[in-house]
Amino acid sequence: MKTDAKKLRTLLIAGSGQQSGMTLIEVLVTIVVLALGILGLAPLFALSIEANGRADLVTVATAQAEGTLEDYKQLVTLPATPFSESIIDSTTGVTRTVYVDDSQSDATIPPGMARIRVRVNWTDLRNLEHVFEYTCLRNE
Repeated sequence: MKTDAKKLRTLLIAGSGQQSGMTLIEVLVTIVVLALGILGLAPLFALSIEANGRADLVTVATAQAEGTLEDYKQLVTLPATPFSESIIDSTTGVTRTVYVDDSQSDATIPPGMARIRVRVNWTDLRNLEHVFEYTCLRNE
């Protein structure tokens, strides 16, 4: 029994003569394959950063439009119709244009009601124009 354990220990220490582990070339090939895979993901990071910036601007534009619309809805008396006003935000480059119409200036509006429209537009870094329009009706 002791001789078997002694033989096993000798085999484990000396090895069986076969190669174990990885060669330097195998390690280098593995590193190159991993590097190419990571480089393939790099454009996705750039695209996600750009999309995040666009989403931030849409959020700001929407909040500004909703705020302006609420301001006009809360007015006791609306301005004389037809009415339009442009507001330019110098920090974001977003332009808000407010239009107020009634049934005399637009036949699609029911009598006694006024339509308030807020159009938000801006040009992004790719020179593409974005436009959102929010509309509500209220009593004159």
